[in-house]
Amino acid sequence: MDKETLEAVVKTLLGRVGDLEEQLERLRLRLVTVERTLSSVVVMDYAAFRAASREAYDRLNQGNRGFVGVVPISELRRAVGARLSRQEFDDHLMRMHEERLITLMPHPGNISEERQKECIAHPTIGPVYFMRWERPS
Repeated sequence: MDKETLEAVVKTLLGRVGDLEEQLERLRLRLVTVERTLSSVVVMDYAAFRAASREAYDRLNQGNRGFVGVVPISELRRAVGARLSRQEFDDHLMRMHEERLITLMPHPGNISEERQKECIAHPTIGPVYFMRWERPS
C-alpha cells in the first residue's frame, strides 16, 4: 500500500471515528433524559393503576381482532407504561383479580418460554397470559 492510499484510509477511519463519537454522545444524552424521566415518575397507587389499566384495556380491546374482551397481559403492561415496576403491576393486577374486577386466564395452548416470561404466576391457575374485565371499575 502506498503512502497516499494509507493516508486516505487513515483519513476515512478518523472521519468514521468522529461520527461514532458523535453518535455515542447523542446516545448518552438520550440516556440521561430517560433516566431523568424515570426518576421523576410518580409511583402509581392502586386506584390510579385501576383507572389507567381500564383505559388501556378498552383501547387495546377496540383493536383486538381475535378474542374480543380478552387482552394479553403483556400488551396491557406495555400500554400502562413505565409508571410502575413489574412487581407492582403484577400485584395490582392480582388484587383486581381477587376483587373480581378482572378474570385472569392461562393461554389456551402451549406457549414458548419467551411468552411464559410475559405471564403472571398465579398460585392456583398457574401462568396467566390473558385478562378480561368483568365489571366497571
